[in-house]
Amino acid sequence: MSIKAASVSGKKKGILDYINKMKWIYVGGYPENTDVDVVVLSSLAAAQREIRNFPYFLAELFSKDIEVALARENITSFKDRNTFLIKILDLSQNISEKIRFGLERRVKSGNHPGFPAPYGYTYKNNRLIVEKKEFWHVKKIFSLYINGKSLSEIADILNKGKVPTKKGKNWKKQTIAKILSNPIYCGYLRWSNILVKGSHKAIISEKEYEEALSRLKGLSYTPIVNDAFDFQSRYLKDNVP
Repeated sequence: MSIKAASVSGKKKGILDYINKMKWIYVGGYPENTDVDVVVLSSLAAAQREIRNFPYFLAELFSKDIEVALARENITSFKDRNTFLIKILDLSQNISEKIRFGLERRVKSGNHPGFPAPYGYTYKNNRLIVEKKEFWHVKKIFSLYINGKSLSEIADILNKGKVPTKKGKNWKKQTIAKILSNPIYCGYLRWSNILVKGSHKAIISEKEYEEALSRLKGLSYTPIVNDAFDFQSRYLKDNVP
């Protein structure tokens, strides 16, 4: 029986070479294609860097009886998932510090850490630039919220206007909250406990961001540089727009 393989990183040469080496059949991307036997990742380092909540991602695949393979490390979960997870933990100890250092260095230099571009932005030459169509919707979201609309009301307005999220889905109040709580829109970058001025173009002012954040917290005016709350962490189970 032929094994059907998918990838979350597109048709990268290393992934395709590995699939051919294993004599599997490449069926396309995941989660676009769910009728697969294995999802192939280019490497553990890339997976931890690119996939939000990587352990939950693995758990989701295993719950669907889909196996996982790491091309660079040349390991799979086919024979024993527990052994596979132990190997991942062992490898993670060696690379986690390198990943953390690399991401911190990028953020401290004013560059986006390299995750998928947030709504309102796209990448060009590895730099964040404004996505024109989404730019105005971001401004509208902040304006509506600052002027009294609820998260659910804003989501309804966008959905009724047939405005899709970054992934082409309907808006949810959690998705709106992520945008309102992300300092990237006023020109800052945040990763872990690091908050620095970015090199990208801001979509809204710092004052607008602070007003929105204060309302989200239910607190009084709070300067951006003293913000210790990460609202994104409250909505980790929801998709990024």
